[in-house]
Amino acid sequence: MNLRGLKILTLVVGLAVFVVLGGCSMPTSFGDDADSDGENQLGTETPEAIDTPTTHNQSASDSPEDGDRDGDSVSDNKSRTPDGNDTESEDAESGSATATEATSGPITNTGLAVDENRVYNLTRDLLGSDADAPTVSVEELDYRSGQTDRPFFEYMGLTNESDGGTTGAAAAAVARGPDSVVVNEEAVEQYRNSTDRFGLLLAHEFTHTVQMDEGWSRSALLGKLDLSTSESLMLYRSLVEGGAVFTADQYADSMDLDLSQVSRFDRQYDDAPVEQVYAYAPYHHGGHYFESVLDSASELGSVYTDDTPPSTEAILHPTYNDTAPSEVAFSAEANREGWTRQRSGDDRLGALFVHVALTAHAEGTVADEATKGWGNDQLFRYRNENGSAFAWATHWDTPDDATEFAEAFNRTLTSRADDDASDIAVRRAGNRSVVVLAGPQGFRDAIAVDGENNSLDIVLQQSADESASSQIDRPAEYNK
Repeated sequence: MNLRGLKILTLVVGLAVFVVLGGCSMPTSFGDDADSDGENQLGTETPEAIDTPTTHNQSASDSPEDGDRDGDSVSDNKSRTPDGNDTESEDAESGSATATEATSGPITNTGLAVDENRVYNLTRDLLGSDADAPTVSVEELDYRSGQTDRPFFEYMGLTNESDGGTTGAAAAAVARGPDSVVVNEEAVEQYRNSTDRFGLLLAHEFTHTVQMDEGWSRSALLGKLDLSTSESLMLYRSLVEGGAVFTADQYADSMDLDLSQVSRFDRQYDDAPVEQVYAYAPYHHGGHYFESVLDSASELGSVYTDDTPPSTEAILHPTYNDTAPSEVAFSAEANREGWTRQRSGDDRLGALFVHVALTAHAEGTVADEATKGWGNDQLFRYRNENGSAFAWATHWDTPDDATEFAEAFNRTLTSRADDDASDIAVRRAGNRSVVVLAGPQGFRDAIAVDGENNSLDIVLQQSADESASSQIDRPAEYNK
């Protein structure tokens, strides 16, 4: 193994250990609570203290959590800050459902503008748990989840092109384990006059501590998901974060609050800049999944122990018939001088990544339709002295599904203004497979794809002349 491959492997293992032992975070876009001058101080995420192993293609992804229900009491006039969060200002709530006489309990007074014990007791009761309360502390947090600073994500137009720009979402709070919640000190300042929102934030994090204490997000989910691919990691994150988003909304309903994390993440996912869409995806889609399959937070544990969905396609389309990954024989080789296959960079990205890649550059309805019928995929990484190139092989349930994805993906290329869009080609292999090639023209021209039924072979030939002809299914202006 070369040095770069060893570094990648070390990074993957290290991230996996961090997520499993470290915790979960909640990205938070403080849209409503931003300063009136429009500068949003913090993105919305909530790392949770649930073990979330990550591959090289993904760091523990989080996304923002709290928000208004369908924009009530929020100005329609909003501006976008560089980090993609809405900057709507509004008067903070003068009263609070949690601001009555303090409740006695094991959580000591942290100085937060909320009754922590009352929020915990109600959240635990909603979940039907008897888990012990965690400690709550305030610290400076610099954690960001869902970062996209990786070569293939750059080809997909999911990175920040500005100098010194960041990706992912910052954490408003983190559940570091079943017995510890840490609130970002910046969140304390922005939520100081908004006790209801602070209660919603804590309800989300307390759900994570219960998930861990009950073993739902650890022994239950980790016993079912291998977490060796981005697809399995995004499924894990969607189930963990989606459960917390759903429970936070149940908390809001029980307190008669006009707040909703589901609605907040709807707006964040739709309006976020391209480099943050990936971070918000598990919160947005996960919350909607739980809304569609559960009536009450008391049923939350059953999704982890009994009725776990088989793929992120099931998260996106809970009522779709066949969402289990198809059995497909993928293979890739490199026969071109100066190029090698980097097997440490291979990955399954999944239907949720397809949705992210399309949403970042097209209308959400396009992504909704184009992700139906996902069967399987495999990302293959190649490398020469100048950098990395990729072949992303996707397989679909029907020829129509493959065509819909190819056409939707092609439309994103014509809408992109970044230079990387011109380094991408889309090819059909058989009637149910679509291969996205990302790399220099010499790489794309020398790739031969051969696929039929449930097999797909990709070979980087010595020269373009040796490359098997394939249908190129993209606009003429991009056929290079």
